[in-house]
Order: sequence, then C-alpha cells, then structure tokens
Amino acid sequence: MHCYPQRHETVLRSNLVALTAATAVTLDEFKIHLRMELDETNQDDVLEMYIEAATKEAELYTRRALRESSWQAITDRFHYCLALDVAPIDVESIEVKYRDVNNVEQTLSSAQYTVKNFGPDEYLQIVFDGTSLPTLYDRWDAVKIEFDAGYEEVPAKIKVWIMDKAASLSENRQDQVIGAVAHSVYSFAPLMPYRIL
Repeated sequence: MHCYPQRHETVLRSNLVALTAATAVTLDEFKIHLRMELDETNQDDVLEMYIEAATKEAELYTRRALRESSWQAITDRFHYCLALDVAPIDVESIEVKYRDVNNVEQTLSSAQYTVKNFGPDEYLQIVFDGTSLPTLYDRWDAVKIEFDAGYEEVPAKIKVWIMDKAASLSENRQDQVIGAVAHSVYSFAPLMPYRIL
C-alpha cells in the first residue's frame, strides 16, 4: 500500500468503454509466425478469433490492458485514496468528473488531486485533497474517473506468447495432448514477469 500512513486505498473496478487499438498482434504478424502466405485469406476469420482469445487470456493473466483503450471507474464519493485496477495508464489522459449539488456534471481541477504513478508494474493511485473538494449530489455514480490505458507498443515477449498461444489453439483443439503422458501445450511462464499481483 502506497497511501499516506493510517490511510487506506479504495480499489475501483474499471470498466472498458472502447478499444482504440483492435489487436495486440496483427493478422499479418500471426500469419508470418505460422509461416503462412499473407495473401492466403480463407482462414482469416478463424485466425483472428484465435488471436483475440489468446490476447484476452494474456490480459486476464497479466492484469494489464494490452491494447490501447478508454476506461472509466465510478464511485459514489471522493475517497481519500483511489487505486485504479488497470495498467498501464496514460496519466495525462486522467479526468475526474463529478455531479455537483445541482446534479450537473463538472470536471474536477487537477489541482485538487495528486496522481501517484508507481510505474507500469503497479496500479496507480489518485489521492484527493480533502480540504477543498466540492459537495456531491447523492447518487451512486457521483464521481467518474475517465482515462486511457494500454500499450502503444505491446512488449515483444507478450506478443510472442500471444502468437504461440493462438497457434496452439489453431493446432490443438483441446488444452491437453494425450500421449504417453498428458501435458499442457502452453505455459504462462513467459508472462510471469508482466503479471501485476
């Protein structure tokens, strides 16, 4: 916990609003990985489905937003210290909006909160200045935090894992290969350095 002593953070569940980059791995990159001809298009829909499934699995395991995307997190009040459960976040994109006493949406001045960014391997926090915050309208979504997240360039090791996993999905219709010994056809080990705990 990184908040000031004797203060506790509240972790907000963030909601995906839109993907602004459709994929972490392009179809052409995946075809090259599979040693396919780029102009061979009869399997494109299925290959894109495997890429999407592998990307989503990597995102869930690492707890990161791999693709550039827009997000929002909602709460009913200004907590002293909020943590956003998405990384990496574009700090410059953060906007805190709130409903004033007349139920009109306003944008909170950035001078009224501090963004504590601990790097791409931890969730960032927003610490509010409790002495000057406006009074809120009483509603469950009185405070809304909007931000952009995701990589401009996905780390190469993650991209390779996604392509390997997508290839495994393509080549093996189940998670285990049965032979002398049943064994998993892929491993999360390459993603472990990127996992946020």
